[in-house]
Amino acid sequence: MKVPVHNNTGMPIYVGSAMILPGETRHFDKHDVPDNLRPKKVAAAEVDEATPPGNPLVELLQHKVEDVKATLPTLADGELELLGELEQLGGNPRKGVLSAVAEEILKRAEAKGNA
Repeated sequence: MKVPVHNNTGMPIYVGSAMILPGETRHFDKHDVPDNLRPKKVAAAEVDEATPPGNPLVELLQHKVEDVKATLPTLADGELELLGELEQLGGNPRKGVLSAVAEEILKRAEAKGNA
């Protein structure tokens, strides 16, 4: 199982010998990622509290991977990150959705860096 590691700091971070630059997200085998960099496991009750019924992001994740991917460019940065977190919290996170979210985050970070 691959685990996404996103560097939201201003300095590079390391997972093993791999460097992750600020704003970058990379995927690693779960056993290679230190506990402090792994996505936090949240109880289902907390997910329910954090995502009120009718949340459009929760509803979006009910669709096929291709439909979710097509919607990503329309989401705000915060919504995009939350969507990735919600997908990870689901019982069976889909690699296609997680990869697409990470790619969109990277694309936006790169565009901001070039601006």
